[in-house]
Amino acid sequence: MSGFTEMNKDIKVLVMGPRLNARQGAGGAVVLFENLLHELQAHNISHTIIDTNKSNHKSKGLFVFNIISRFISLRRRHDVIFLNSSRDYLYLLPLMFFFNTIGPKKIVMRKFGGELDQDLKKKTKGAIIKRLLSKLDMVFVESKLLLGQVKAINPNTYWFPNVRERNASVRSAADYQKRFVFISHIKESKGVKELLEAFKQLDSSYSLHFYGTMVEPELSALIENNPNTTYKGHIAPEQVYQIISGSDVVVLPTHYPGEGYPGILIEAYACAKPVVSTYWKQIPEIVTDGVTGYLVNPGNVEELIQAIKNIETNYATLSVNALNKFDEFDSKLVSDKIFNLLLN
Repeated sequence: MSGFTEMNKDIKVLVMGPRLNARQGAGGAVVLFENLLHELQAHNISHTIIDTNKSNHKSKGLFVFNIISRFISLRRRHDVIFLNSSRDYLYLLPLMFFFNTIGPKKIVMRKFGGELDQDLKKKTKGAIIKRLLSKLDMVFVESKLLLGQVKAINPNTYWFPNVRERNASVRSAADYQKRFVFISHIKESKGVKELLEAFKQLDSSYSLHFYGTMVEPELSALIENNPNTTYKGHIAPEQVYQIISGSDVVVLPTHYPGEGYPGILIEAYACAKPVVSTYWKQIPEIVTDGVTGYLVNPGNVEELIQAIKNIETNYATLSVNALNKFDEFDSKLVSDKIFNLLLN
């Protein structure tokens, strides 16, 4: 890292993305952006931040104006502009390109999430996105599926997976106690109803704790009325490793349309915990069925029950494999590669 830092110490980065809002909680994009800021600081890379989280702007109606005003005032003092975005790139990039014509700076984007795969297939929206992607100096995407698709549009496209900091206190797998945990937005598209039905059919030796924002309040009563499940409320990002470490398995039987690489599965690996998830979107890129956990078809309760039962047969091996898999998503290792691409 020291050679990297010395080589690039004079380069200044204007980094744009969504910062944490304490009242709103941290979604996947916010967690990833905060992680990026931590790595920029750790690598001693000079940077200035523009917060693109609408919830952090006093005037919601003027937040785009505020962002672009800051962009215009700060652009000339930086060498690279690094936009981190889920969806707001659709209206931010055209304005950024327009105001970057005089003394143009390098504009790079990291696209969060996995819905780009479907958006590119839409006639009008897809054409607009392709045009924007082609004008960027560099693009980072979350999955290998998107890497192939976007590289055909912009050759300077690279894989920047969902990453997390290594868990310094991770321990080898303890005795399996059938303690399952779900940490995500609590809504039907994340597979909550399937989980409730599965745990209703499992015996009382199995337990499932739900953590996260209750997006669909009607699910709260269903969770509390299930003898094997409990809603434990919202948690801060810094509590996630502790919660996972106190469980045996992370479950996420999602069929959410915008799913990319779910960060909670990577956090499970950091804690040496196997996962149960779905053959959905790009999840099979990061979960190998029978190796780091189990995959089921979305919406299939019987497969979900069987996968949960299968964990017991080789829990220790699954746990070791999960921890080994984390190396692919270690933020320090990945950031070294990304920053060398970004700044050289």
